[in-house]
Amino acid sequence: MAKATIYTKTGCPYSRIALKYYNKKGFEIEEINTSYDEIARQKVIKEYKADKVPVIFENDKLVSIGFRGGG
Repeated sequence: MAKATIYTKTGCPYSRIALKYYNKKGFEIEEINTSYDEIARQKVIKEYKADKVPVIFENDKLVSIGFRGGG
């Protein structure tokens, strides 16, 4: 089964859309909410240079910073 790791933030509509999209596609989803996990928030900023969420990995490969929807 394909796996998606999605860094999210509470109240972010794009995070919710991404979670729904990957769920619909049948991915096993690991959600990491950066609103509650300061270490994860710093990792997103420092390692991936991301200034927004969601930050999305498919099978451990970074595929997107931000999300606009996926048909």
